[in-house]
Amino acid sequence: MHFYLLTILFALFFLLDSSMSVCARPKSIKERMEQRRGERHREKQLEVTKQELPATLPPYKTWIAPGRRPVACLLCIHGLGLHSGSFEFLGSKASRRGIAVYAMDVRGFGEWMNAGGKTQVDFDHCLADVKAMLIAIRSNNPNTQVFVLGESMGGAIALRAASLFPELIDGLISSVPAEERFQQKKTSAKVAMNILRPRRKFDIGSDIVDQATTSESLKQEWKGDPLDRLDLTSKELIQFQMFMNDNHNSAAHITRLPVLIVQGTKDKLVKPEGTWELFNELATEDKVFLAVPGEHLIFEEAQLQNQMLREQNMKLVSTWVLSKLLQNRGGQ
Repeated sequence: MHFYLLTILFALFFLLDSSMSVCARPKSIKERMEQRRGERHREKQLEVTKQELPATLPPYKTWIAPGRRPVACLLCIHGLGLHSGSFEFLGSKASRRGIAVYAMDVRGFGEWMNAGGKTQVDFDHCLADVKAMLIAIRSNNPNTQVFVLGESMGGAIALRAASLFPELIDGLISSVPAEERFQQKKTSAKVAMNILRPRRKFDIGSDIVDQATTSESLKQEWKGDPLDRLDLTSKELIQFQMFMNDNHNSAAHITRLPVLIVQGTKDKLVKPEGTWELFNELATEDKVFLAVPGEHLIFEEAQLQNQMLREQNMKLVSTWVLSKLLQNRGGQ
């Protein structure tokens, strides 16, 4: 019902907009789409700006080598159902290479589940949390470049943050951020069956886990970790899908940052062509698409992945970050 109402309202707005500009040169469909994208992006900026920075930082973990100044900082954002601890292997490896790693819990997941009144998925406040983390990291590490890495849902959050706060970010790594998923109709059907009970939780995560990996040890870890959350409400899942759908708008507004997009060639959850499409929509010229021989999770829960592949992926990230450090310094 709400969908049809929104459609009618949008149509009326479109007609009104057209009638007001009859004297102007008619705009092409492409120009109209770009204008709408720009308007939506400005609206999102206003929405996030209205969210006051939280009095305290979100729950987070750090991996920082003691006794040495980091060569760079990396803020990690996890995927749906996971939490900041999923970056344990990445954090420990990267810190040995001189990169200070921070990983935060997204609202509704991880330690947020123990926070009264803050257990629901909330992307606007999540983006305010990201901004607060970036400001704090920069304050604690002056004259040090800060990169953001996100995977799956976290990859989409990282994309959005880079489009909204480019002045706080020196580079972006976004792994499998696309909204196009395999068996998406099956998930949509489950949401539709529970639409009249928007606050009732149901297990959607088990299907995601089974699609994301064939590793039984990873499945058991994912389903057994008390900080991993696999039950969501239909309201939360609709909010999640709407957020993911706006990836294209975010990509179009990343104009200058260096970006590394990563996709697993054996991913059975997110469609590779969706990630490639997002890559092509990035406005920045400094972008790299990297296809690696892995499943859905590339950087999270890496301790349970193939040893050779995980070592390769960790080196690739470190090498890209270090190359951008040299490039950014050379341009200063």
